Amino acid sequence: MNIGTISQMLGSGESEFSMIMLWNYIVAILTLTFWIAFYMWLVI
Repeated sequence: MNIGTISQMLGSGESEFSMIMLWNYIVAILTLTFWIAFYMWLVI
């Protein structure tokens, strides 16, 4: 499955794709923050 078929399934809308990218960005930031906090908790 490439991005073309996914965008066709979503109705070929740019808003859905940008929302997916936005959520990926938010999840990545939260995951990175959690791992840094977990690593600091392990070290200290």
